[in-house]
Amino acid sequence: MKYSTFFKIGVFCLTILLLGCEKDEIKSPQIEYVDGGIGTSQTSGAIEFNFNIPNNYATGRVRIEFPQANLLNEVNGIGYKQIRFSSVFSGTYNYTFEFWGIENNNSEGETEVPSLSKFFIIDKTIEVKNGQTLIITQDLD
Repeated sequence: MKYSTFFKIGVFCLTILLLGCEKDEIKSPQIEYVDGGIGTSQTSGAIEFNFNIPNNYATGRVRIEFPQANLLNEVNGIGYKQIRFSSVFSGTYNYTFEFWGIENNNSEGETEVPSLSKFFIIDKTIEVKNGQTLIITQDLD
């Protein structure tokens, strides 16, 4: 066979390999408004984030920031977690949802402690409504 045939076969195999790679897609959050809730009033609303840090991570960190409203909160660990912002004036806000984690590594005898790795960042815009709680459920799997 000629070298050009090997080259074509190699390019074809690489193309198939690249097209066959599964892309990690970040799922869009589920959003729901409910009337009332802690931290709501006639002039303010509340925001509640619910998520599950899967146990295939040794630990995880979720950090949520609303820069326009000067709101920031984070939680660490694994399992079902919630971050809540109360008494937020009604309006439209941009937020950043960051997920960091340490993947479980079952190899024994390691002396290095792994550092947190940023797995994804979501930048979204939401609307806070007076007298309502905005419940946002984010899938981290």
